[in-house]
Amino acid sequence: MSERIRRHAIVHGRVQGVGFRWSTAMEAQRLGVAGRAQNLPEGTVDVVAEGEAHAVQALLAWLRRSPTSRPRACAASTPGDGARRRRGPLAPPPSTPLTRPA
Repeated sequence: MSERIRRHAIVHGRVQGVGFRWSTAMEAQRLGVAGRAQNLPEGTVDVVAEGEAHAVQALLAWLRRSPTSRPRACAASTPGDGARRRRGPLAPPPSTPLTRPA
């Protein structure tokens, strides 16, 4: 059995309004990776991916190769860590699960 890991990436570039979250979800599903992709107010996409190490690394490589994205931060997170939690009067930004619940 392969080691399970969780990684967090903030993706910059032309990543909102172009189907980037959907494409990321489809690639994650193909790789068997769970998590989510969420638009952030500053025009970036926050990606949290969890699964077997080789699959998560493959998704991060795919994010780097995407023609519209420029990942700027790929940092390890510990189990149970989530994305940044934002509080305030604004509704949370749209989020796309990377896999459908079973």
